Amino acid sequence: MSTGLLHAQNYYWDGSQNSQISNQNNWVGGNKPTFSSSSEVWNFALPVTNNVNVNQPNVDLAGFHFRPGSGSYTINSNQVYEVFGFNVGGETYAIYNNTANTQTLSGSTVKFYGTDLNFHTGTGKLVFNATSEFSQAQRMHFVGQGSTEFNSTINVNSVRYQFSNSGTNTVNVNLNSAVELLIDGGSVSTFNGSVSVSNGLTSVSNGSTAIFNSTVNTQKLEVTSGAKIYLNNGNTSVNQGIDIKCGTLLLSRSNVTDNTINAMGGIFNMQGFSESNLQSLTLSKNSTFDFGSTSGANRLHFNGAGTFTSGTMLTVMNWQQGMDTFEVLNIGNSKAQQIRFYGDYGSGLGFYQATLNGNTLTPGSFLYATAPDPLNCVPAPVPEPSTYLMGGALMIALGYFELRRRRRLKSPSPLLAHSR
Repeated sequence: MSTGLLHAQNYYWDGSQNSQISNQNNWVGGNKPTFSSSSEVWNFALPVTNNVNVNQPNVDLAGFHFRPGSGSYTINSNQVYEVFGFNVGGETYAIYNNTANTQTLSGSTVKFYGTDLNFHTGTGKLVFNATSEFSQAQRMHFVGQGSTEFNSTINVNSVRYQFSNSGTNTVNVNLNSAVELLIDGGSVSTFNGSVSVSNGLTSVSNGSTAIFNSTVNTQKLEVTSGAKIYLNNGNTSVNQGIDIKCGTLLLSRSNVTDNTINAMGGIFNMQGFSESNLQSLTLSKNSTFDFGSTSGANRLHFNGAGTFTSGTMLTVMNWQQGMDTFEVLNIGNSKAQQIRFYGDYGSGLGFYQATLNGNTLTPGSFLYATAPDPLNCVPAPVPEPSTYLMGGALMIALGYFELRRRRRLKSPSPLLAHSR
């Protein structure tokens, strides 16, 4: 194994003879890699002739660069090989797909090394049919407007796993031992295997959607910035609670979690299902709990009430009298005053102050007839990695010009009308 990210050496796949990397006639100009240097970039710029077969041991390379004009390729391997990353625009990439096509890694194990490795989907797709070992890297960052798909074992021990691409992500295998899972590019990400982020945060933001179809184990689960999380199956274990910020948590079956719900400005949509053994309810910003439109005896039960920030309100929607149950043990009357029901419970459509009967909350006196308060959720766009530094400089510049503009407004001058 070679180490260190050296100056890139570019080699171009021809594939006109066969799929064997050892055949120099498969490389443009007969210039084939040494296969022992972490600085060698394998480039693809031609429509597919033959796919690539990594058929020799101890192969090292910087990564794969699929350039405009490249077709869809499959990188097959019957040997373990190692990828170290190469520079594009100041960022380190293991795969850069500058096409609208699907690029596939298949066969044996691929080991990825580096402190911060990016995978660019382009407008196409990256498919991982080979075992992907990310345990030698610190962050795996997926970017671009395209998609990813994982169909073979993923080893991500103590790795920060980040989906900032805007297409779809389909993970059909278990994702275990990650230190963080961030989904922040506006993608729809579906996890069909178990997810374990036992030492850190699982966060879904910026209009992204995460669909968990199996068990989830994480220290903290957060949905914010217009995002959505669907809990569809299995058990969700969150040691530090579920933060529903400016986003939506949705149930697709009953009793998938027994954790604390922190209502922090978002929506908890039960979709006609029940949660019968939640730990605690906290309220820090105006939030909404929606029982959903499905008719039936649905139950929302908390074993206690945590901190309720003064001046905040929790609005309960689609609660059906005589059918649904909302219980919070030991909530007390003062916290119950911060809960209201929206619907028609005898005095017309509007808000009704919650009444506490033992541990059960029900609509009480009519308050006023207006529509529910809109949640102030404005998802922020996620820049490509190379724009973060530029964005910071731009914000500083904008702040400077705004300060000058305000000063001019406070001291009108004859030139003000011409300053635009």
